[in-house]
Amino acid sequence: FYSDVARGVEDVAIANNCAVTLCNTDESADKEKLYLDILCAEQVDGIIVPPIDSNHSPEIAKLVDKNIPIVCIDRRLEGVDVDSVVVDNKHGAYIGVERLIKLGHRRIACILGLPNISTSKERFEGYISAFDAYNIPVVKNYIIFGDSRQESSRILTEQLLKLPNPPTALFSGNNLITLGAYEAINENGLRIPEDIAIIGFDDIPAGRALNPQLTAVRQPGYDIGNKATKLLFSRIKEPNRKTREIVLQPNLIIRHSCGVLKNEV
Repeated sequence: FYSDVARGVEDVAIANNCAVTLCNTDESADKEKLYLDILCAEQVDGIIVPPIDSNHSPEIAKLVDKNIPIVCIDRRLEGVDVDSVVVDNKHGAYIGVERLIKLGHRRIACILGLPNISTSKERFEGYISAFDAYNIPVVKNYIIFGDSRQESSRILTEQLLKLPNPPTALFSGNNLITLGAYEAINENGLRIPEDIAIIGFDDIPAGRALNPQLTAVRQPGYDIGNKATKLLFSRIKEPNRKTREIVLQPNLIIRHSCGVLKNEV
C-alpha cells in the first residue's frame, strides 16, 4: 500500500522539480519525532505523513502551529486542523463484510490493526454496520485488534480457529494481517474458502499469487499519494487557505478466497 502511495507522491514531486525523502516511523512515536525534527532541520518544502496515533500527535500539531506545510494521509488526526487525504474505510469494510454475509456466512471474525489509529476504528465501524444492516448479532469473541503485523496475525488467527465455535469467514484489516491469516489457516490444514473464507482490506501485489487468489478491498494508494502531494503544493502556494480533507473510495476486487454468489457462476 505505502509503496503505491510513495510512487504517487514522487510522480507529482518530480513534475514540480522536487525530490522525495522517504522515512519509516515503524509505528514508533520516538521515530516519528526524530524524523519530523530532521526534516524540519533540513528545511524541506513540506511533509506528508500518516500519523502513528490518530488521537494524539503533539509533534504534528507543533508543525501545523508553525505553519509548516504538512498533509496527513491514510489516517485522520483528531483535534488538529490539517490537510488530509484518506479513504472511506467504513464503506470499504462494509462492502467486504457484506460480501461475506451475502455468501451465507454469519460467524464472521475480524482482525484489525492498532486500536489507536483512525483506519482501525473506521473499519471496525464498517464491520459493525454490515451486521446491523442485516440484523445479525455481533459475537465479541470474533473481534480482535492487533498490531498490524504478520506474525501477530498468525497467532491471533490460530486463536480464532481454536474457539469452540470457530468463524467460517474472516475479514482482515490490512495486507500483513491477511498474510498472517493465510499462514495460520494453511498450517492448521484448513482450506480457503471451503473451511474458512477470507476478504482482506488492501489488495496486495501478491494477491493473485496467493492460493486461492485473494478477494480484497482495494485502496487507491497511488491516488492518495498523488492528491496529497498536489494538496501539499497548494498549501505551499497558499499558506493561509482553509484546510481540506479529500476522501477517496475503495472498491471490492472479487477473486477466489471467499467463493462466488449463485448469479456469478
